Amino acid sequence: MLFNLALLATIAPTALVAAAPSAGCASLLLVYARATGEPAATANSWSKGYGAAGYSLLQNITKAGSPAHIEGSDGYPVNYPAGMGTQNQGTADLIRHMTAQMAACPQQKYALGGHSQGGFAVVDAVPKMNAAMLSKVVAITMFGSPACPGAVKGKCISFCNQGDTVCSSRPGGAPPGVSGGGGGAPAAAAEGAAAPKMPKMPKMPKGGAPKDMGGMPGMSSQEHKRSMMAVAALPDCATALTWTTANKGKGGHMTYNSDGLYVREAACYIKAMYSRG
Repeated sequence: MLFNLALLATIAPTALVAAAPSAGCASLLLVYARATGEPAATANSWSKGYGAAGYSLLQNITKAGSPAHIEGSDGYPVNYPAGMGTQNQGTADLIRHMTAQMAACPQQKYALGGHSQGGFAVVDAVPKMNAAMLSKVVAITMFGSPACPGAVKGKCISFCNQGDTVCSSRPGGAPPGVSGGGGGAPAAAAEGAAAPKMPKMPKMPKGGAPKDMGGMPGMSSQEHKRSMMAVAALPDCATALTWTTANKGKGGHMTYNSDGLYVREAACYIKAMYSRG
């Protein structure tokens, strides 16, 4: 199975002390929106509607033996077409699902995530959330997406590969109209402001997981430092991440899964933020 964990099973997962979830509810639910062109959840789709990077992220969190494993965690793939210009449908489904889940599972925590257009759907959802809903979101991690909105900057990381033109179109790795990230990013967009425009997407690889092209950090140093400071609280995760720092290659928009570095870091960041309660 392709989920790119270079987080060896020989490393014991860090135990988390948390209240047991109610029957049918998760301790933490990953709500994730896939990238443009990635397949929806079908019997023949190995990525189960999460997309390549999203499914890898889910496996890192839910699979026992991973240093980023969170006991009782589960996921929900945002149900939207993932065709060009459909981010509003993704945003609507994300809000709809979280609203229903909060009523059914009041103790459940959430991690939000997205890749490419999926990240834009997540960014658009943030100003639509009330304070109660935002308080249940412990972490947001995105790949090849806008920088983090100011309202959630303290619990959000937007990962950007060097060579990914979607998220590195401006200094600091932020597309026009959104905030976060750090160095050189534009000022925070006001709540209720117009949603950021989608840039032209690169062509998707034909079927299956993307080819391994390596990758190097292209996100802002401030944002990466903030992520690693959180992860430092989890020695098993921090150790596993040091094994991949020598990766080299072209990087790019669709290599987050095949490279694996930011997928693992995102999973560890989510676990670190969840463990804070």
